[in-house]
Amino acid sequence: MSSHLLRTAKDEGLLRDVDCHFARHLLQIADEKSESLELAAALVSAALGAGHVCLNLKDAVVRGALAPPPLQQWCDTLRSSGVVGAEGEVAPLILDRAHRLYLGRYWWYEQEVATALRLRAEAEGVAIDLPLLRNSLNQLFPDEEGETEYNWQKIAAAIAVLRRFAVISGGPGTGKTYTVTAILALLLEQSGEAELRIALVAPTGKAAARLSESIRVAKERLSLPEAVMSAIPDTATTIHRLLGIHPDRNEPRYHHQNRLPLQLLVVDEASMIDLPLMARLLRALPEQARLLLLGDRDQLASVEAGSIFADITGSSDETGYRHPLSLQLQEVIGRDLTTTTPPRSSVTESVVLLRKSYRFGDDSAIGRLALAVNRGDSDGAFAALQEAAGDVVWSEPPPQGVARAVATEVKDHFAALSSAVSIEEALARLAAFRLLCVVRRGPFGVEETNHQIEQLLRE
Repeated sequence: MSSHLLRTAKDEGLLRDVDCHFARHLLQIADEKSESLELAAALVSAALGAGHVCLNLKDAVVRGALAPPPLQQWCDTLRSSGVVGAEGEVAPLILDRAHRLYLGRYWWYEQEVATALRLRAEAEGVAIDLPLLRNSLNQLFPDEEGETEYNWQKIAAAIAVLRRFAVISGGPGTGKTYTVTAILALLLEQSGEAELRIALVAPTGKAAARLSESIRVAKERLSLPEAVMSAIPDTATTIHRLLGIHPDRNEPRYHHQNRLPLQLLVVDEASMIDLPLMARLLRALPEQARLLLLGDRDQLASVEAGSIFADITGSSDETGYRHPLSLQLQEVIGRDLTTTTPPRSSVTESVVLLRKSYRFGDDSAIGRLALAVNRGDSDGAFAALQEAAGDVVWSEPPPQGVARAVATEVKDHFAALSSAVSIEEALARLAAFRLLCVVRRGPFGVEETNHQIEQLLRE
């Protein structure tokens, strides 16, 4: 491939500047230079920019002039280049046995995270007072009379106490924050007089603030002894701040040689964590510490490469547990959760999916719409929008834009905001109204809608 073709591909939007620079640099340091290497280097860099940690050469579909050679020929050329290593080697690029091409450091990140999570999931369980746990679970998660479905909040809490590693995934309104607050109470109860060093983190400052507020609200709903209530932390921070990551330092404050002084780490919005950050977090977490990941596998993917949370939770709703965990669950919950088919891995056995929405009922149009979107059912989503009444209304926006369609609501909202008598009241009113746009630019985007709202307020 010539530099001219790289420029053409960039002009067509197939590659970025950084992809072309990386390909040229790798070609310069290679022992055996070839167009196949240049192509592979440019494409794996582009894949990383699109959020993928590797490029599967078998599935590489390239448009225009960027046509790949036959697969086996391509792999043989790459392996002889001097810059492409095999699994476990140190090289700029790694090509594994499944024909997946990685930037070298990302292959090592993936192996490091997978090994750390597997070891944590397979670690021996901690000593637990099962009768105490059973009684407390029944108090915090009472079974509804006549309920035949599993209480997945109770199951999630039990697994988080019985294992050192747990993953809880659920959509909005499924009770993740209430569940994790109850888990903290259960673990504090199990620890007795001993100190339990806990940290609450999230990938962003906004998510950390939201977690802090949610736990404060959840604590008020729990009927707990004062000693336990006061011991539950309700101040979260960002992962970067917890680790002491600083742009002027190559190494964060906490790493594999200086571990975090923690016994329990709770990570909210874990779907937003990219692969390098997860690797750093696991390096710094003591091996004996508990790890609890919270998130929604259907939303808030990481900005950088890697979809760790979605990979862990998978796409299936099937959940089951093997002995001895299933026996412990039966003792503390009273339900047999033994799986008929083995879980995909020991990590999968740490996953609980919260299925019941406490925010939307079965007859909720919003609930049906969300379910259709998560399933990729576009026809069902449009049907839910067009047939619904009450909590969802379908409306074609006028040519003037979205803001003009809801001009009355906008004016009423800001009028109420201006009459607030305290900062707290103003913030509460501000949070009661939102316009969400799918895109940033364009006639129905964020920028144009905000501009129209400003014009409405001036009027």
